[in-house]
Amino acid sequence: NLAALTTGTGRIYSVIFGTNAGGTYVLYGNPVSFSAGATNFSGFNQIISNAVTLLSAQTFSATGAPLNFFGSVTNGGFNLSLNAATNIVFNNSIIGAGGLKKFGNGSLTLNAASAFTGATTNQSGLLLVNNSAGSANGSGALFVNSGATLGGTGIVSGPVSIAGVIAPGNPIGTLTVTNGLIFTNGGNYFW
Repeated sequence: NLAALTTGTGRIYSVIFGTNAGGTYVLYGNPVSFSAGATNFSGFNQIISNAVTLLSAQTFSATGAPLNFFGSVTNGGFNLSLNAATNIVFNNSIIGAGGLKKFGNGSLTLNAASAFTGATTNQSGLLLVNNSAGSANGSGALFVNSGATLGGTGIVSGPVSIAGVIAPGNPIGTLTVTNGLIFTNGGNYFW
C-alpha cells in the first residue's frame, strides 16, 4: 500500500504510537484514509499533519500524551469518538455529516471553523472551542453532559445544551454561542 500513499489515495488501517516511541513524530504528506483510528500510547506529543478521511466510525485516542491534528478531517458521514485521557487538539476543520463524541478527563481543543453537521457531545473532561471565525462544532447541536465542561474563546453556531458546566475563556475570555443556550439537569455557568 505504500505506492498508494504517494498518490494521496492511501488507506491505513490505524496509526499507533507505541509506548516505546522514543520521541515526537510528525506524520505529513498526502491525504490518507483511516479504517480504525489513531492512538497515542507513548509519553510524547504526537502530530498527524495529513488530511484524513474516515472510512468507518472510529476512535482517536490520546492515552499516554497529547495527539495533535493539523490536517483537515473528513468524517464521511461516520461518527468520530475521541478518547482524551490526555489532550487532543484539532488545528484544522472537521467536515462531513457525522458527529463528534469526546470522553476522557483530558481536554479536546477545536482551534478552527468546522463544517460537520452531526451532533457534538462532551461526555467528560473539558471541550475548548478557540476558533476565530465560523463555528468550532459545525452546524450540529452541542451537548455538555453532567461532569463535563465547555470553555474557550471561540464561536459555537449549533444549539448548546448544558447539563454540566459552561465556563467561557481559558481561563478568562468571551465564548460566543449564536443559536441558543439551554441549561438542563442542574447545568452551571462558571465565571
